[in-house]
Amino acid sequence: KKLEGNKEFKISNISAVQRKNSNVDISKLINASKNYYENLIKIYFENEFVYIINEDKKLSFDGSGILYLIVEKDCILELEYISKNFNSSFVKILVKNNINLNVILYSDSKFGWNNVEFFLEQSSNVIVSEIVFGAKLFHVNANLEKDAKYDLKSAYFLKESESYILNKVVHIEENSVSNIDVSGAVTQNSKVISEGF
Repeated sequence: KKLEGNKEFKISNISAVQRKNSNVDISKLINASKNYYENLIKIYFENEFVYIINEDKKLSFDGSGILYLIVEKDCILELEYISKNFNSSFVKILVKNNINLNVILYSDSKFGWNNVEFFLEQSSNVIVSEIVFGAKLFHVNANLEKDAKYDLKSAYFLKESESYILNKVVHIEENSVSNIDVSGAVTQNSKVISEGF
């Protein structure tokens, strides 16, 4: 029940299509974390959206739902979580073969349960800059196919809040490379638990 949060899911700057009305193949994104995902889909069936990224985009989120992004061209993607109320969102990003993607993740939502999952197809390259000013949970997961490269730099600055920050990488195939670097500061009774593997 905690995951239900705000039933409305607002996404700025794009006109995403509901998954049930889309013919885009997102099977890799579904299967990457299938068991956990099936429970979310049951909760958010009406709040599942699909969008194809082929240029630089900045997206802001408020509310609860699931967004599938398919990246087909080299670009810069900014994802911003700014809700002042409880919310839980899951963004699944498929990076197609040989694509270079730069991502900025920004969270200033003390009540947010925010999840971002990448699936890197062969020879794709993703660089992530993660900035957390507030989030109950901020979970970033990456799945790498052959010759994919993934680099994440995370910084947190917390004031009067508690956060659990988790960064995880799964090497699906050989010759993939990953690097995770996490650092930050806390003040005024703040607490952070940060894990990466």
